[in-house]
Amino acid sequence: MAGSKQNESPAKDLARWLAGILHDDALPLVDDSPIAFVNWDGCTSPATVIDQLDVSRQYLTAQYVVSGSW
Repeated sequence: MAGSKQNESPAKDLARWLAGILHDDALPLVDDSPIAFVNWDGCTSPATVIDQLDVSRQYLTAQYVVSGSW
């Protein structure tokens, strides 16, 4: 949550920045990363969330296939 309905730019900028990190194809290449690959079918772009409060909210998803054990 960042910004107001009259100024949605901070929330949208933050959501786009976060999506850029969460949807990065290089995540499986990071040392000791449990992520095997980014599943693009489960990734969504940031979308505005309707809220009665005077806040700006964005919703996005990221989905990964991971390897390892508990």
